Amino acid sequence: MSRGLQESRAVGEREQPTDRVFLVTGATGRIGTEAVSLLARDARRPEVRIATRDIHGSWVGLMSRFAPQRVRPVRLDVD
Repeated sequence: MSRGLQESRAVGEREQPTDRVFLVTGATGRIGTEAVSLLARDARRPEVRIATRDIHGSWVGLMSRFAPQRVRPVRLDVD
């Protein structure tokens, strides 16, 4: 396991490695927020990536509400 991933966990929390990564587009909308919520609560502990134009924007609220150690932003800008 990479040192960076290990350090990002809460003290005492154990995470099982996963090969499941989900990319959620529209994550700050109503349906996207629900999708992130469901994935973050999944017992198989998948990694969730939120596609966003601004990685310092609205997704911050999502991370604070859902598993911040597994929910992360990915910069994606499509014109």
